[in-house]
Amino acid sequence: MPDIDIPELITVLSSLIIVGIGGAVGAGTRFVAGKKMKILPTTLPVGTLVINIVGTFLSGFFSVLVSGNISLFLITGFCGGFTTFITFSSDTFVLIRMKRYTHAFFNVFVNVAGCLLGMNAGFVAAGYLLSWKMSGEAIVWKP
Repeated sequence: MPDIDIPELITVLSSLIIVGIGGAVGAGTRFVAGKKMKILPTTLPVGTLVINIVGTFLSGFFSVLVSGNISLFLITGFCGGFTTFITFSSDTFVLIRMKRYTHAFFNVFVNVAGCLLGMNAGFVAAGYLLSWKMSGEAIVWKP
């Protein structure tokens, strides 16, 4: 029987709990936000797009500012639970089944490009925030 490293086991279980709680909060937030966005009149799944872009922005933003357990909670947990590849895939699949190929292609393109831009924007925004803090000035940013 292999030796069990109790401190490592506690660390792994603690991380799992932190990610799980963050994921539950993120998924709950996505559920509420998704319900609010269902009222938008559109032929494309805009709610999924907005949620994914906001989530990737937050992930990029937090990746610059936090680490350790806070990173596990916010990035892996919350942002992972908030963003939704499954809904994006399902929405695109429905468009294909409806033979709306142009809409499906556009949905894929806008989601992928939007999420990459969102991640970059979050990363850059956090960098600006850090440069403000490091400059010692509350308002003026100095590149």
